[in-house]
Amino acid sequence: AFSVAGATLVLNLLQMLTSYARKWQQMRPLPTIPGAFPLVGHSLMLKSNGTEFFQQIIHYAEKYQHQPLLKLWLGTMPVVAILKAENVEVILTSSKQIDKSYMYKFLEPWLGLGLLTSTGNKWRSRRKMLTPTFHFTILEDFLDVMNEQANILVHKLEKHVNQGAFNCFFYITLCALDIICETAMGKNIGAQSNDDSEYVRAVYRMSDSIHRRMKAPWLWLDFLFLMCKEGREHKRSLEVLHNFTNNVIAKRTSEMKRDKEHRSADKDSSSSKNKRRAFLDLLLNVTDDEGNELSHEDVRQEVDTFMFEGH
Repeated sequence: AFSVAGATLVLNLLQMLTSYARKWQQMRPLPTIPGAFPLVGHSLMLKSNGTEFFQQIIHYAEKYQHQPLLKLWLGTMPVVAILKAENVEVILTSSKQIDKSYMYKFLEPWLGLGLLTSTGNKWRSRRKMLTPTFHFTILEDFLDVMNEQANILVHKLEKHVNQGAFNCFFYITLCALDIICETAMGKNIGAQSNDDSEYVRAVYRMSDSIHRRMKAPWLWLDFLFLMCKEGREHKRSLEVLHNFTNNVIAKRTSEMKRDKEHRSADKDSSSSKNKRRAFLDLLLNVTDDEGNELSHEDVRQEVDTFMFEGH
């Protein structure tokens, strides 16, 4: 068994090195940032702190703005930063180039294979199913939520009037988190009023963990990642996030079933008609071309996806 495991490991390493050598040769003509090391690439140069990393990217973008694109190596994985809108347009307008990069795999424990991370026929089918949920008339229903949360935001910003410059980032993201949570799940978490809630903390811990892992090739292997402190914190945050979404879905499914039974018993259903619909409600009713509904797992993946992307 040890011999087979050792041989498999050696074979995988040889395949990785062969692929790395081939990619390195193919990417050689592209402009790059000096200072990359073999196998780890530019990873040791990148800032782990999110704010510092953002400033670092701005610095490189300004320094190499005369180039149409820029190459970096994250471990053995080449990353191309496209600096001209005309160049990225070729990719974004393509109906064929929809495969996601290797880095998206680090989102899958949280988001599964939803609209953001899936590809091929699954992506096309899911996209077709979800498109009607973004009709303008449905989105207009969310304006009340946006206005309610915007009023809270304005009230919180008032204390900074005439107090000089300040960092508004946290205020804005908490407001966006409140908006997307209520419009996606129909759940008011009060992030702006209570930024110390377990769910809010888990969202930010998970987001930071994913971004740090992307920049650290030595954490890409799952078994190594889960052995370290960051991997264990990632697992705990994942449980909080999934439990929260699962509970919201279960509760809303039960409510919709109860409402349906009441409507069948009482034809006067005006109260339910006036109830604000959330993205979750639409997901629980959507069907594909064959009339199949989304499974509980599918619904959770899409809700978590829009929670992540939306804020």
